[in-house]
Amino acid sequence: MRTRFIATTVALAALLLPALAAHAAPKIVAVFKIEDRSGRFGTQACGQLTEYLAAQLAKGATFRVVPQAQLRARMKAKKKESYRKCVAEQCQIAIGRELAAQKSLATRIVQIGSKCAVMSTLYDLKTAASEQAATAKAACNQDALVTALENVARELRTSQASGAAPTPKPKPPAPGPTPEPKVDTK
Repeated sequence: MRTRFIATTVALAALLLPALAAHAAPKIVAVFKIEDRSGRFGTQACGQLTEYLAAQLAKGATFRVVPQAQLRARMKAKKKESYRKCVAEQCQIAIGRELAAQKSLATRIVQIGSKCAVMSTLYDLKTAASEQAATAKAACNQDALVTALENVARELRTSQASGAAPTPKPKPPAPGPTPEPKVDTK
């Protein structure tokens, strides 16, 4: 009986440890330049905001970020090949794969009424599908967007970190005698 228990424990550990180790290792993410659909921020501002978002995402041990220079060089080469910018998710996914990233992050700023919204979508490059998204609303100025980007990065890091280990399902109650219902005699 004891031998069977040990064999089962070893088999379970062999199955679970690689999965847990894969989740625990920081994921490599390519952070693409923020796309300003609000039309309120120039190229330089979007570049600075992108670098700030990448730094915020790299905080802690959840993500490792592909260097911006490496990403820009690959984007430039891709633009020469196709004569157009690479802003579509499919193009970004292809470049992320070429750079040996596991994830890519596409971020947009849009204006909704008097507010701006930052929308970031994290894509899994293995499946070429979105994995998670984070959004934050702010005033339409750079100072407010910095705070919104911090919130978006925090949400993405927290969500990835909490998804590292599956949450155990609650165990059903142990079988046994059912307690008698209490009757109020008042």
